[in-house]
Amino acid sequence: MFASAPDDAQFNAMYQTLASRQNSDGGLGLWMATPEADDFVTAYAGLFFVEAGERGVAVPADLVQANTRYLTTLAADLDTNALHDLRVRALATYVLTRRGQVTTNYLAGLEDALDTNFADTWKKDVTATLIAATYAQMKQDKVAEQRMQEVLARLRTPFTLENWWNGWYDDPAIQDALSMYLIARHFPKTLKALPPGAQERLVAPIEAGLNNTLSSAMTVLSLAQIADTSGAGDQLATIALEALDAKDQVQAFGDVQGWWKRGGFGVDAARVRIGQANAPTWYALVDSGFDRAPPLKENAQRIELSRDYLDDANKATTTMRQGDEIEVQLRLRSLDGSTQSNVAIVELLPGGFELVEQTATAPDPGGAVDVAARVARPGSDLVLDYLDLREDRIVLYATLRGEVRTFRYRLKATAAGRFAIPPLHAAGMYDRRVQYVGAGGATMTVTPQ
Repeated sequence: MFASAPDDAQFNAMYQTLASRQNSDGGLGLWMATPEADDFVTAYAGLFFVEAGERGVAVPADLVQANTRYLTTLAADLDTNALHDLRVRALATYVLTRRGQVTTNYLAGLEDALDTNFADTWKKDVTATLIAATYAQMKQDKVAEQRMQEVLARLRTPFTLENWWNGWYDDPAIQDALSMYLIARHFPKTLKALPPGAQERLVAPIEAGLNNTLSSAMTVLSLAQIADTSGAGDQLATIALEALDAKDQVQAFGDVQGWWKRGGFGVDAARVRIGQANAPTWYALVDSGFDRAPPLKENAQRIELSRDYLDDANKATTTMRQGDEIEVQLRLRSLDGSTQSNVAIVELLPGGFELVEQTATAPDPGGAVDVAARVARPGSDLVLDYLDLREDRIVLYATLRGEVRTFRYRLKATAAGRFAIPPLHAAGMYDRRVQYVGAGGATMTVTPQ
């Protein structure tokens, strides 16, 4: 979560967003403040607040107080019996314990519900690690060790794709990362006794392309805690990072920032060399910018999208006049008729165009004007979870099914010329196997007024 020095402006912007999504009970909604909060998101935010505070990052007191109030109610809720709900109750109880609350009664009710409904399975689940870590904070070490024995057995086995399942907040990568973080923080002797394969389980889903934003964040937190506990982070300065050009000329780069040694290199680099370390070490290579050439073929995995630019006669066109408007039609569906939830559709706007918004008069239940109503045009039947307007793109969040759904919006040509149309891109937020990248090469010609 905190791999480098905190950026106050970034954190302040995030706190403002969280405050806008926190309801009167202290619970957080996914996209806005709603009467029914998302329990996991609220508990996860609570863990973030605890970590931030302990690492010297200021957190607004009103956010923490409201979050504590909600988590206290959640931890005491005896009416939740689904494993997912009990898992979230365990996370809430753990966070409250980190904040200094005595949570013995919450643990008793939680374990009773788990033994009643999931006696054969819950001790293999990350729920058991959360409960063990909570007991460890209360100095009940013997009970804590007992609670996580079956989780440890699971962590000692190699990662396999055959045992993979998809879940918004609890796939194997998320469970393993959270478990390893808790073990590293509260059971340092147990961490030392685990085989290297336990840490390999953290990066295996990333190598298989199965990570998402949540599992990635939890993996970073886990590896950082492992480095803190084991002292492996002290060896970062000794690891050499070198970029080599086509003539094998070497340029060293990077410096230690928190738990990382990181830096950048130029486009002239032909390869990168990473020096050896005396402890398990992982690397990530990130590039940014735009493709030099657009993809020539579409890549459709489980979902399919198409886009048309329509003139006033509702016919597809590739030419228009400067100052005129054009309607953009997106059509979306899943390929096999399945339901694909939490799909993010990125619609990058072409250069020389601006989004045409319309006045929305109907407020949403939260009192704010619905963003989608400012953009969606007649003929749109795609039900959106959320729509994010940015300077150079719109991002739609929706569920796709077998039937074709449509989203229509308008653009205005602000400059004359021949403009490349960026390829469409969409991906599952929690399932990386769901994605679509459209073929490039399309253009729009805009003639002067």
